[in-house]
Amino acid sequence: MPQQIQLRRGAAASWTSTNPTLAAGELGVETDTNKFKVGDGSTSWTSLPYATKGDTGATGPTGPAGTTGATGAVGPTGPQGAAGEVSLTAAQTLTNKTLTSPVITQPKITDTPFAITDGASVDINPSNGFIQTWTLASSRTPVSPTSFASGQAVMLAITAGANTITWTSVGVSWTKQGGSGTAPTLSTSATSFIILHKIGTTIYGSYLGDA
Repeated sequence: MPQQIQLRRGAAASWTSTNPTLAAGELGVETDTNKFKVGDGSTSWTSLPYATKGDTGATGPTGPAGTTGATGAVGPTGPQGAAGEVSLTAAQTLTNKTLTSPVITQPKITDTPFAITDGASVDINPSNGFIQTWTLASSRTPVSPTSFASGQAVMLAITAGANTITWTSVGVSWTKQGGSGTAPTLSTSATSFIILHKIGTTIYGSYLGDA
């Protein structure tokens, strides 16, 4: 028949209160802490140290990898990086764009002539393009420009016939070699070319001639 071996045992408080002296090699187990002591035949329980663990054994082989967990939430979007350089290699239309320190190779700018609608209150506007044509049906006095900024310019190709233009409202300061000039007399049979350019608050006028 199998033999059952039972060790001397009791709660920690019971061991402390009775404070017995275990025989040499005798085990005493605390049933509520699972700690135990080994007697030496002379030291009482409270003075006897608990048995210590042995050295840690070698690490066992790694077990199989578990299943991959669920993907975590997406983190916040990071700051936007600096804008890269833009290279325009084909024909493109730029509307309301600001070019900062552009490098232009093989420059070629094509300006489509703008035909001014003749009337009694013409407002010369450089935003319509540099080259602007104007055929007079009658003598005209253009109004003070409302959209003519410093640094802008416009070239007028004027077909006047027998008509004239009074520039008083525009406030043109006419230029000529050697000093102040006067408004040119428009050709009655050819097209007269005039450039208006604004510097600061003054609009200067230059008469190029007739063709």
